[in-house]
Amino acid sequence: AADGEGGAAFVASLQLPCRCVMVDWADAAAAAATHGALAIAGGGADLDGAEALLWRCLSLLVDVGGAAPSGAEAHLSRGGAAAAEARATGGPVQVFALLADTPRYAPLRGLLRVARKELPRLAIRSVALQ
Repeated sequence: AADGEGGAAFVASLQLPCRCVMVDWADAAAAAATHGALAIAGGGADLDGAEALLWRCLSLLVDVGGAAPSGAEAHLSRGGAAAAEARATGGPVQVFALLADTPRYAPLRGLLRVARKELPRLAIRSVALQ
């Protein structure tokens, strides 16, 4: 799920080494459950709409955390292998937050820190992009 209208362009600019499937926020929880992983990408700098973004992310994390299998510890791997491993071992859904290093995403980073403790079915990692 990407923040803002330029989300696809921002994700493309990251030149990630794995295949990415862009989905609408409404479809993100189902896609995360299917693939075993989710990336939240944000490259905006404007503070307008930051509250709506925070609420949307909170809802998404709760939905994904409720649908994720419980059990095994997180295993680090790449691409489709992570999804297959998560399904096979009952491991958590891998959640990656790829966020620009701007004030817009400061509240979201705080939410992610809390979610790491409150939603143990998710393996959450946050990366600040320069």
